[in-house]
Amino acid sequence: MDPHQPNYPPGNQNPPPFAPYPPQYPMTNNGKAIAALVLGISSLAALLMLPGLGIVIGILGIIFGILALKELKTRRQAGQGMAIAGLICGGLGTLIHLIMIAFIVFAFIAALAYGTSEGSYSEDSYYEDGVETDMNTDSFY
Repeated sequence: MDPHQPNYPPGNQNPPPFAPYPPQYPMTNNGKAIAALVLGISSLAALLMLPGLGIVIGILGIIFGILALKELKTRRQAGQGMAIAGLICGGLGTLIHLIMIAFIVFAFIAALAYGTSEGSYSEDSYYEDGVETDMNTDSFY
């Protein structure tokens, strides 16, 4: 054997086998992340049907989203995007519901206040040429 030639293995030999890869299991989705997404979207959908119930659904979506994000830090599961989307939709749905309810309460209070004001319609008066006239005295104000 010549000392100047590289030391090659004899011909027709296969390379040593590689160690087998560990089995790859598919990642499962976090159940709380799925629940957060469903509840968040449901709170937005409840805008058209039940304004009061949407607040409860939205708050539950926020809670499940936070719990899912905490679990995803320790477990090997998928679902971070679903948890974040559930948080956003739940928060947005809750906020819109609160604004709607505040608007409805404000409109109701304004309607009550306007209905009891002095400018309301009275059966004892009528308008003639833009001037309110008292029907009992036929005098102009």
